[in-house]
Amino acid sequence: MKATTTKQFGDACEMLVVAKMTLNGMPTMKLPDTWPGYDLIAQPSDRAPQRISVKGTRRQWEGAYIRYHLGEHDFDWLAVVMIDGDNSESIYIVPRAAFESAAGRSTATKDGRVVVYMPQHRFKSLLAHYASNWRLDVERKPT
Repeated sequence: MKATTTKQFGDACEMLVVAKMTLNGMPTMKLPDTWPGYDLIAQPSDRAPQRISVKGTRRQWEGAYIRYHLGEHDFDWLAVVMIDGDNSESIYIVPRAAFESAAGRSTATKDGRVVVYMPQHRFKSLLAHYASNWRLDVERKPT
């Protein structure tokens, strides 16, 4: 069987987050692929709809980063889907402010845009308390 394309992998990560959140009581839907700024919308019972950007990655090497350009996308939450070689997954659903607070910054792009980034391996130490955060708990504390 052929490996999935990058597009197929990204779509699968989005659908995985939709399924996990919905099955855990947080109605969520995938938006059209060309939707600007975010990939999913979730409807908590206690607040306005929440915008979620999904980043999927295969954890194959320690040098991989989760990144996006600062100020170019409007979203409330960052869902990071990490798939291991055996297809097991780790999913972190992090408030944008918490990710940006813990992440690094770089202006090393050719066009001078600011990139917000975090190496994959730092998620476990810095943002582990946001693993499986299906209910979008902003105040989750490290254990």
